[in-house]
Amino acid sequence: SAPLGCALPDVRAQLDGERAWLAYRDGRFREAAEGHLEALQASSGIVDRSVRALNAASAYLEAGLLDRAQALALDALAVAAERRLAAHEARAAWVLRSAGYRRGDELSPDVDLALASARVGLSQLAGAVSLGEAVIAWRAHRPRLGHRLAQLAASMFVGESRRWSRLLARVVALLCASAPSESEAENLLAECEACPLDRIAIQTAGALYRTRTAISR
Repeated sequence: SAPLGCALPDVRAQLDGERAWLAYRDGRFREAAEGHLEALQASSGIVDRSVRALNAASAYLEAGLLDRAQALALDALAVAAERRLAAHEARAAWVLRSAGYRRGDELSPDVDLALASARVGLSQLAGAVSLGEAVIAWRAHRPRLGHRLAQLAASMFVGESRRWSRLLARVVALLCASAPSESEAENLLAECEACPLDRIAIQTAGALYRTRTAISR
């Protein structure tokens, strides 16, 4: 048995992971990433280690440490492909593409990735992937495709717990619309003002500003 005061590895990993998620929810993303890496070191199973590597990659992504996020995601993608972990593949691809988008890389929307993610069966993941491809389509001057992908994302963010992610997807859909509705923009702005999540509130406000500027022209 383990000495008194020493947690078994997988128990230690769970505790480290829980502390990392608390840091993530508080917006302390770098601390969260480092916590997930500590959980990774204490984990024994391949699948569990892959999940924790992806958790760390996601936190580094939000911390703006894009190279670290991509390095972890590339490793996780290789493991997921070898082990045929479809959800892990989709999530690793999302991290890689999101990092590329935030770095300003020239990307083309990957519809196949969005559709494949939808077939995995995890609606939150599918919504995130579709929304990521929607903003890539918008930046690539393909608004019709961006609109369809954003609508797909909104349909994947189901329930009250996904309300704010759904709001962001609806705002991106409006941004990509060929004839954006002023009344819809006003309604979404009112929802945006009620959003308690600073990161999503800032993103939606910025997109709505672009949309309202386009409407007023």
